Amino acid sequence: MNIQRSTLGVFACLILGALTLGGCAGPTSMPTPKAPVEMSAQTLWQMFRQQSTQRTIQAFSLDAVIHYAKQGSGHRLVVDFYGNIKSALRMDLKASVGTVISLWREDGLGVTVVIPEKQEVRRFSNATQAAAAVGMDLPFSLRQLAAILLGQFDEFLPNTAPGAVQTEQGFSYSLPDTSPFSSITLDFTGKAVHLTGHGATTWSAELTPWTSDTPGPAYEKIVVETSDKAKIVLRVRSFSVHQALMPETDLELPVM
Repeated sequence: MNIQRSTLGVFACLILGALTLGGCAGPTSMPTPKAPVEMSAQTLWQMFRQQSTQRTIQAFSLDAVIHYAKQGSGHRLVVDFYGNIKSALRMDLKASVGTVISLWREDGLGVTVVIPEKQEVRRFSNATQAAAAVGMDLPFSLRQLAAILLGQFDEFLPNTAPGAVQTEQGFSYSLPDTSPFSSITLDFTGKAVHLTGHGATTWSAELTPWTSDTPGPAYEKIVVETSDKAKIVLRVRSFSVHQALMPETDLELPVM
């Protein structure tokens, strides 16, 4: 009987000890997963520059739609945008029903705008002035617009990474005064997702990458908002690359 009691006592002590140790130890903790290695601002900048230099489109054509709104009013425009990036670019603006509103050409001499309805030809030093004259806001040149859409930013940005601040999206870089852009934000894949700039007004632009399976520009949508409450949404519908430069005759404006 004493042996039985002794055995039960030992067994009870073992159970109590196990419970006590389990209570002290608490639940088994899973190993904490390692955080992904954070990419430095310099490394991300170099990745972005490399992607940009790999895009070497010299001539293109695209069809897009612009939704423009300001001070409670707005309209929809159909856009044909085409030309040679380093010489002359054309932009034809049409109403939804196909009526031609204005025909633009930007080259080394400035911007020329033809308004067929009025049989007018007007010349401006830059695209921002031209847009204001026809009742619109456009905070950058046609060449800069082409660079943004095509993801070919090289000529407008420094080689080395400027000062950067990490954001939820990636890194935001402050750009020097020599750039037409004030800042550019890159996501962690090295794609530009946000731009800011200043000129006649300050502005910001959200960039949406091209998602179609068919070849296209780097970005399919740009949403621009200016400090004077204008909003421009440009969405690319179709795109083609020209293997050779477009003939100059294809980029001339009609004679009024």
